Amino acid sequence: MSRKLKIGFVGNCMLDECFEDKVRALIINSYMNILEQYKGYDEYVLISGATNIGSVKIAYEEAEKLGWTIKGIACELEKKYETFPDLKDEDVIIVGKTWGDESYLFEHSVDVLVRVGGGEQSLKETEHIKKLGIKVFEYDY
Repeated sequence: MSRKLKIGFVGNCMLDECFEDKVRALIINSYMNILEQYKGYDEYVLISGATNIGSVKIAYEEAEKLGWTIKGIACELEKKYETFPDLKDEDVIIVGKTWGDESYLFEHSVDVLVRVGGGEQSLKETEHIKKLGIKVFEYDY
């Protein structure tokens, strides 16, 4: 039977360019920590908000470099933004009409979470995930 680790990612979608290198370094560091602490999985799956902007875009890019599978969970508002190019329609689950409607499904779909920065929703989801007893790698910049 295949062992799959589902890694959630939350962070800033609207990311100032001057922080991109720092955010990328924090994401890479978190992924290396995950690979060290969660050995023996056949598949690593990154789940985030499906957009091709900000830290979410960087998270997907770095996951693909490692050969990880990528998935998205978002609300209908995600459609106002460019979807990360390598996500197929069947890889994205749309829940509800507004930001936060997808949070419950996202929070209950991950085995570990990475938070790099983030706004109100990212922080709220992180706290809910902690209450579920899920390991969180948190970074502020």
